[in-house]
Amino acid sequence: MHRAILHHGKFRELRVGLENDTFTWVEDAQSEPAIDAYFAELHYLPPEGSLVDVCLDLAEWLTLIAGRLDDRGAALMLDYAASPPRDSLLTYYRHTMGSDPLIRLGQQDISAHVDLRTLVRLAIAQGFKAGATAQRGLLLNLGFQQVFEALPGPTNRRELTTLVDPQGLGGQIAAVFLLRGLEGYKPVGAVGGRDWPPPLDVPSLPPDQEEADFLTQWREAFAPGPDP
Repeated sequence: MHRAILHHGKFRELRVGLENDTFTWVEDAQSEPAIDAYFAELHYLPPEGSLVDVCLDLAEWLTLIAGRLDDRGAALMLDYAASPPRDSLLTYYRHTMGSDPLIRLGQQDISAHVDLRTLVRLAIAQGFKAGATAQRGLLLNLGFQQVFEALPGPTNRRELTTLVDPQGLGGQIAAVFLLRGLEGYKPVGAVGGRDWPPPLDVPSLPPDQEEADFLTQWREAFAPGPDP
């Protein structure tokens, strides 16, 4: 990802510098032509002084996906998405969200939203049929309601509901379908109205079980096996 700021209609990349033994953002004195071109292709210019985070390698990555699928196949991508791109750089430290990547170096995850509009445009240029829906729509199309109704207890239902909250994960995460050579095929997750049967079983944390015990069982179940 590249972080830049818009000054007088031109983008200047922000790089990491050192000041008084502290990492800080340093604005490049020169305009960044690749980022200018990126937004020119979008036909969009954010307000003066805006921060943006963009991935200039998106086209190359889609070329790799296209090569993997050859002449016929489908791809599903799930990620935090923003369209048009903006200052979406985020950090995650012990399940806590932040926005400063220059602290807790090596101890926190760093991420930024995918530019959904550019992703779909580049995919179409690669010969894909492309479509997108929010995570809320995807899960509802895949039988979310039937799973919800089968869950025991209000706590389990409340936690599951966070996945389809339009103001939270349900609206922030996008599902992008890329199709090639599959005429007439419609991905199940992109089409609503299907009458799903009730699930045979659903995962649940029993009310009398401690969360730490539950996590221990999870680790034991999925611990790495011996080397072959």
